[in-house]
Amino acid sequence: MSSPLVSLITPCYNDKRYIRQALESVQQSKYSNIEHFVIDDGSTDGTDEYLDELRSQFSFYFIKSAKHIGVAAARNLAISLSKGKYILPLDSDNYFAPGYIETLVNQAEQLPEKYCPLYPTMVLFGEVNTTIPAQPWSVDKLLKAPFIHVNSLFPRKAFDAVKGFDPNLPLFEDYDLFIAMALKGFVGYPVPEARLHYRIRQDGLADHFNQRGGETQTQRCRRYIFRKRQGELEHLKLDNHPQVSIHLQGTRRQRPNETLNTRLLHLIPPDAMRVIEIGCQTGEMGEAYKRINPHGTYLGIDENSEHLATAKSRLDQVFQSSLSQIANLAIAPGSIDCVLISLNLAQVTEPVKLLQTLRLWLNPNGQVICAVPNPYYWQAILGLLQGQHQDTLDVNDVQKIFTAANLQLFEMERYGDGTEESAAFQKQLKPVLDAYKIPLNGYEKRSKTEAYLVRAWKGEQPLKRLFVQTVLISTMASDQVRVYQPDRCIRTIPGVRTDAGLYNVRLDAALPGEEKVFIWQRSRLTKADAIQKQRQLIDAGYLIVVEMDDDPRFWQEHIDTDFITYRSCHCIQTSTEPLAQFLRQFNPYVKIFPNQLPELPPAREYRQDGRMTVFFGALNRERDWQPLVDRINRVLKPLGDRVQVQVVHDQKFFQALETPHKHFEPTCSYHRYHELLRQADLALLPLNYTEFNSMKSDLKFIECSGQGVAVLASPTVYAASVQDGQTGVIYETLEQFEERFRRLVTDTPWRRQLAQNAYDWVRDHRLLSLHYRERVTWYWEMRSRLPELNEALRQRVPEIFP
Repeated sequence: MSSPLVSLITPCYNDKRYIRQALESVQQSKYSNIEHFVIDDGSTDGTDEYLDELRSQFSFYFIKSAKHIGVAAARNLAISLSKGKYILPLDSDNYFAPGYIETLVNQAEQLPEKYCPLYPTMVLFGEVNTTIPAQPWSVDKLLKAPFIHVNSLFPRKAFDAVKGFDPNLPLFEDYDLFIAMALKGFVGYPVPEARLHYRIRQDGLADHFNQRGGETQTQRCRRYIFRKRQGELEHLKLDNHPQVSIHLQGTRRQRPNETLNTRLLHLIPPDAMRVIEIGCQTGEMGEAYKRINPHGTYLGIDENSEHLATAKSRLDQVFQSSLSQIANLAIAPGSIDCVLISLNLAQVTEPVKLLQTLRLWLNPNGQVICAVPNPYYWQAILGLLQGQHQDTLDVNDVQKIFTAANLQLFEMERYGDGTEESAAFQKQLKPVLDAYKIPLNGYEKRSKTEAYLVRAWKGEQPLKRLFVQTVLISTMASDQVRVYQPDRCIRTIPGVRTDAGLYNVRLDAALPGEEKVFIWQRSRLTKADAIQKQRQLIDAGYLIVVEMDDDPRFWQEHIDTDFITYRSCHCIQTSTEPLAQFLRQFNPYVKIFPNQLPELPPAREYRQDGRMTVFFGALNRERDWQPLVDRINRVLKPLGDRVQVQVVHDQKFFQALETPHKHFEPTCSYHRYHELLRQADLALLPLNYTEFNSMKSDLKFIECSGQGVAVLASPTVYAASVQDGQTGVIYETLEQFEERFRRLVTDTPWRRQLAQNAYDWVRDHRLLSLHYRERVTWYWEMRSRLPELNEALRQRVPEIFP
């Protein structure tokens, strides 16, 4: 067993009474490869002088904070100076049982890197004496309440991924850290034989006995944590967890950036060739849609001439017309793929007549989309009580109107969510509901629904129903590009429904009549898990797909289990041919879906001051950029502040740059990554030729091209996509790299022409709108071949079939 360096971190504030016992427990450890950082956090009781004395007896690095900065900031500071593979906090009033460090490290070295933190049994002493065994880990349990102590072991990589402890938290900073890790895809691991002696104190900061408002402080911190991470929780569909939901009251919202108009926008088929919007106003919706689908034609109809004056510059064609005259417009029958009604259908005098006109315009599989306000929404009820009226339609009325127009409804989705105001309204109304024996639960669901998103189509035949369910094992990479963005597109196909979430596998999520597809995203199954879980999915009638867009050998557990994850599924979807070729040795049913952009960003407007920015953002690329950095420095040195360098994540690359004109951004959100990329002019995309690198996708080139950024790229991966000298620049040798880098940073017209060519190429070849239907076609094909796939699976892993 290897003995990697472990960084012990002990913040100390006015704990002169206890610190010696903590230091002795470290000294008695048999694990030798440690570095111990003790930081005095501005103590006022002489603790700092005492620690100075103890340095002669115990081996530790001593850090003094000039003022009291709090335990979270103190730990962050000490960790920033440490170098260990693993981080192990030790609070100054606790101590380790013998063998604690080696037990945790030995276990960590045997596990895949996703397991983090490794946490102990807690032996409580002091004001309370009891033992709390290390409990089994689950996200559900973590969201309910803290159950992992901060004096647990975690890899530095995990700590860096979540950006450390939050210094704004006076306590529960460890709970916040572990929730952040869980949301990034890390999985806690109990180590019961490791025993932490945890002191319970009357005067402790945690205020276990609620003598100083500790319970109020606890709830305030939990509320802060959940609200801070609200976007992530909503994204992973964990915001409805009971303990999370209660703390989000008053801040509940639609999914990030999903206003009602955004939701409607994402229901328009991304490949529609002709779309008409009734009530287009100034054309904002159409302008946004044309970024998703720049190849379609978007028409707008509105009665207001001032609106249309603006819409005319945004849309392909506009018509001024009242609803009563809309049938007279020169719209050819059968020529429209989708009609979006942006007006309130309840305010239309003759809605059936309008829908009949729209049906005439639609092609045989065309769709109508609209939002209809809910008459039972709490604000609508409140308005009626106040004497105000809003035109609405209930569900039955909507169904009758569309049926009368001979349009087939296939979805009515709720839009809206609970807020503090709605909760208060329902609380006030509860006595009335009780008096009339109206169940509160059912009423709450109706009253939170602001509107129904209605979708209907012209088709005569019954819809084929498909349910695509994805379980994400990690959100650290590819969740947006490989799951959420494609899901958003394929659900626009009538009859297709999608669902994606972190960890949880629900076998009852499908509706009656739906054919089912289950996708494991970046899963790493053990053999026992594979046999049990895949058998359950087969028994439940699923087609089982594994999604993988990276070399599986990066994760040792795939090798250790003989790639059981890929052998035990029906089929695999991936991103590149080299990766597909590797995966076919375990499962011959492999489909390639190259990475695409969900929409085309607006064309760039470049700075005109003669300066430019070079961008580099990547994970685990040191071997790729190391041979280039001297040449980069040589080119940059004479250019001074004319060239800025923006680095994301890679601190070593940032430090290796000799120019002072550089900026660093730690690991950031995908949205922030694109914000920084759009401010750049040239991106460096180096990949040495290795088997691992050869399986990478060209996504970075696609992203750069969409943001109007020229690329200097290696032939590995990028030679298949970049047209050298046309849509980017490829280098073969170090000398070529230096020569071409120099020209790219100095020849502005050439660089911008390359970027424009690449932008046009992505528009025409690499948008999701051009490719998303291929996924559904393949899912249907694989489902039609289930008997064949089951027999092939039986041959590969007979244990799945008892």
